[in-house]
Amino acid sequence: ITNASSQIQYEGSREMIQVMGNVLNTSDRVQPIPALKIKLVGEKPDPRCFDKPQEGNNCILASWEHRLSEQSLLPCEKIHFETDPHPNAEGSQHVRVEF
Repeated sequence: ITNASSQIQYEGSREMIQVMGNVLNTSDRVQPIPALKIKLVGEKPDPRCFDKPQEGNNCILASWEHRLSEQSLLPCEKIHFETDPHPNAEGSQHVRVEF
């Protein structure tokens, strides 16, 4: 996953977040593309972290999966992704994108 970034948008007064980036196959074989896991991460001292899943000194305030349009990537192939806008989680400090 390369060049991952996020963008805040508003639908009325509701703050939404859209995540985009690229998935790159760095191997010399065709590779399947699993669903991307998008996580909005906060820091543990935040009271909103109290009942949320913990990861080290962080908590996951919200998450969703995103499936790409392709099922697999050829060697050295790259595909761009953009998620649909999702409600932003209050207290989120950063976005994590993983398989």
